[in-house]
Amino acid sequence: CKDTFQGLKIILVTPPLLAKPYIQEKLIIYLSISGEAVSAIMVKEHGGIQQPIYFVNQILNDCETKYQLIEKVMLALIHVVR
Repeated sequence: CKDTFQGLKIILVTPPLLAKPYIQEKLIIYLSISGEAVSAIMVKEHGGIQQPIYFVNQILNDCETKYQLIEKVMLALIHVVR
Protein backbone atom coordinates (compact mmCIF):
# COMPACT_ATOMS: atom_id res chain seq x y z
CA CYS A 1 0.00 0.00 0.00
CA LYS A 2 2.85 2.36 0.86
CA ASP A 3 4.59 1.71 -2.48
CA THR A 4 1.38 2.35 -4.41
CA PHE A 5 0.84 5.63 -2.58
CA GLN A 6 4.42 6.73 -3.26
CA GLY A 7 3.97 5.88 -6.95
CA LEU A 8 0.76 7.91 -7.08
CA LYS A 9 2.51 10.88 -5.46
CA ILE A 10 5.26 10.76 -8.10
CA ILE A 11 2.69 10.68 -10.91
CA LEU A 12 0.78 13.63 -9.45
CA VAL A 13 3.84 15.89 -9.06
CA THR A 14 5.39 15.00 -12.43
CA PRO A 15 3.74 17.02 -15.22
CA PRO A 16 3.29 15.21 -18.55
CA LEU A 17 5.66 16.29 -21.29
CA LEU A 18 4.20 17.22 -24.64
CA ALA A 19 5.22 14.89 -27.44
CA LYS A 20 6.11 15.89 -30.98
CA PRO A 21 3.75 14.74 -33.75
CA TYR A 22 5.17 13.31 -36.94
CA ILE A 23 3.84 13.64 -40.48
CA GLN A 24 1.21 11.01 -41.41
CA GLU A 25 0.90 9.92 -37.77
CA LYS A 26 -2.63 9.25 -36.52
CA LEU A 27 -3.74 11.57 -33.74
CA ILE A 28 -6.63 11.29 -31.28
CA ILE A 29 -8.66 14.28 -30.09
CA TYR A 30 -10.60 14.16 -26.84
CA LEU A 31 -13.21 16.85 -26.21
CA SER A 32 -14.73 17.97 -22.94
CA ILE A 33 -17.80 20.18 -23.08
CA SER A 34 -19.56 21.81 -20.13
CA GLY A 35 -21.95 24.69 -19.68
CA GLU A 36 -19.13 27.13 -18.95
CA ALA A 37 -16.07 25.86 -20.83
CA VAL A 38 -14.79 23.71 -23.68
CA SER A 39 -11.52 21.77 -23.61
CA ALA A 40 -9.67 19.60 -26.07
CA ILE A 41 -6.54 17.50 -25.91
CA MET A 42 -4.70 15.99 -28.86
CA VAL A 43 -2.71 12.81 -28.17
CA LYS A 44 -0.73 10.22 -30.07
CA GLU A 45 -0.25 6.57 -29.22
CA HIS A 46 3.24 5.21 -28.92
CA GLY A 47 3.75 1.67 -27.71
CA GLY A 48 0.23 1.49 -26.32
CA ILE A 49 0.73 4.64 -24.24
CA GLN A 50 -1.04 7.89 -25.09
CA GLN A 51 1.21 10.94 -25.08
CA PRO A 52 -0.25 14.46 -25.04
CA ILE A 53 0.66 16.74 -27.94
CA TYR A 54 -1.56 19.77 -27.45
CA PHE A 55 -4.13 21.00 -24.93
CA VAL A 56 -6.53 23.94 -25.18
CA ASN A 57 -9.20 25.19 -22.81
CA GLN A 58 -11.58 28.11 -23.27
CA ILE A 59 -14.07 29.63 -20.87
CA LEU A 60 -17.26 30.47 -22.75
CA ASN A 61 -18.56 34.03 -22.84
CA ASP A 62 -22.23 34.81 -22.12
CA CYS A 63 -23.36 34.30 -25.72
CA GLU A 64 -21.42 31.03 -26.14
CA THR A 65 -22.96 29.51 -23.00
CA LYS A 66 -26.31 29.57 -24.82
CA TYR A 67 -24.99 27.46 -27.72
CA GLN A 68 -26.49 24.05 -28.34
CA LEU A 69 -24.27 21.07 -27.47
CA ILE A 70 -23.30 20.44 -31.11
CA GLU A 71 -22.26 24.08 -31.50
CA LYS A 72 -20.06 23.82 -28.40
CA VAL A 73 -18.46 20.66 -29.80
CA MET A 74 -17.69 22.48 -33.06
CA LEU A 75 -16.28 25.44 -31.10
CA ALA A 76 -13.92 23.10 -29.24
CA LEU A 77 -12.81 21.50 -32.54
CA ILE A 78 -12.17 24.91 -34.08
CA HIS A 79 -9.96 25.90 -31.15
CA VAL A 80 -7.92 22.69 -31.24
CA VAL A 81 -7.18 22.88 -34.98
CA ARG A 82 -6.10 26.52 -34.98
